[in-house]
Amino acid sequence: MQRVEPFGSSQPHECHAFVYLPSLHKVRRISTAQRGDAFFGTDVTYEDLERRRASDYEILSASEVEFAGESATAIRVRPRKHSTYSEAQFTIARADYAILEARYFKRDSPDAYRIMTSLRSGMLSAGGHVLPTQLVVENLSKGTVTEVTFKDLAINPKIDDRVFSIRTLEQERDIQKSLE
Repeated sequence: MQRVEPFGSSQPHECHAFVYLPSLHKVRRISTAQRGDAFFGTDVTYEDLERRRASDYEILSASEVEFAGESATAIRVRPRKHSTYSEAQFTIARADYAILEARYFKRDSPDAYRIMTSLRSGMLSAGGHVLPTQLVVENLSKGTVTEVTFKDLAINPKIDDRVFSIRTLEQERDIQKSLE
């Protein structure tokens, strides 16, 4: 996703993110209000697919834990910007800093309403990063589970700059046709 300053918006402080869907050759514009929406009707949200940075969170607590047989750190955080959850707990592997699990909490609730687990067997090391290719997302409030598999991941792929022109992004049409 790429965050872009507002344009053509009726709300003065609304920002947009754009999701490029390579298999469909399309870009989808998403407002910040839609970050918590289901991705193609699953338990995965657009917010789940965003890049995570430590500076985006206020750290509430940290503790050493064991997760699925490996040493990890459980970090309880509060997002600094608007989010669909009020707090989260990330379990991060000490060996390679991979996020093994993310638990999401609503305001004043001691119990997670969503749990996203990255399966270690499906992790890929590329370009100095550890990337999950298999996720299990449990939506405890709905009683549903989504299993996600990412295939053909590419690190820093070459994407034509015209894909991200304002004109192309506003049109939300087939990218392949607009670049021909």
